[in-house]
Amino acid sequence: MYNTIISKPFPALLENLIDSNLSKTGRTQAPVNIGENSAQIDIEIAIPGYSKELIDINLDDMNILTIVGKSPEEKSPKNKTFRRKEIHVTPFKRSFRLGKEIERTRVQASYNDGILRIMVPKIAEVTRKEALSISVK
Repeated sequence: MYNTIISKPFPALLENLIDSNLSKTGRTQAPVNIGENSAQIDIEIAIPGYSKELIDINLDDMNILTIVGKSPEEKSPKNKTFRRKEIHVTPFKRSFRLGKEIERTRVQASYNDGILRIMVPKIAEVTRKEALSISVK
């Protein structure tokens, strides 16, 4: 009885939950916080274990920000075998559409204590002028 009640909705729910947190390779994606205020968009990504040299950040002409973390070359320690090895720095790729109201040339990034922070300034709001009536001559 338990299987017949749960079997139909539960697998779909579970599948959606898993798909939202796993990439196509089955690895978890780097968790992200995206916040904003009137002046900028702040993006924070938790990627412990990476060095700055393994991180690429690109902003394309459609204002899509892409962050790629490359896997370092693993070196096997001499005279050591592992009973269990669970710590891995795996590659990842995250992309975010930022919208049109950003100052592309002023984007900055910093990496400290395993957190990559990207600050994207917004374009200052343009003051609107009053509508004008134009007469036809």
